[in-house]
Amino acid sequence: MEGIFVKLSLSILSILLYTLLKALPYIQNNSFDIKYFLNHNYKKWIWSLITIIIVVIIISLEPATGELIKVFLGLDILDTPASFFTLGLGISNLVQDVSKSNKKQLEKHDG
Repeated sequence: MEGIFVKLSLSILSILLYTLLKALPYIQNNSFDIKYFLNHNYKKWIWSLITIIIVVIIISLEPATGELIKVFLGLDILDTPASFFTLGLGISNLVQDVSKSNKKQLEKHDG
């Protein structure tokens, strides 16, 4: 049980770190708006968190799935709990990229 808590904690911290790093330019140029920030990011945080929780549950129930992740992503999440930090960063980046891509497609469609 402690291992699950560590994995989830590392993943959540990496999602938080990723978000803070993405917000840094807005903070530096004084254009940071907390309401805008929260309204435009909470769905991404929820999706990332749910994805991490599902991965942790699957690996806890069937450790062999960790080998698949190792083969496809190169992350050894069975033997290295710290790799969940990297997994959280990767998921956050993926969500950000998909969000930008969808926004561009919507703008292209509307324009």
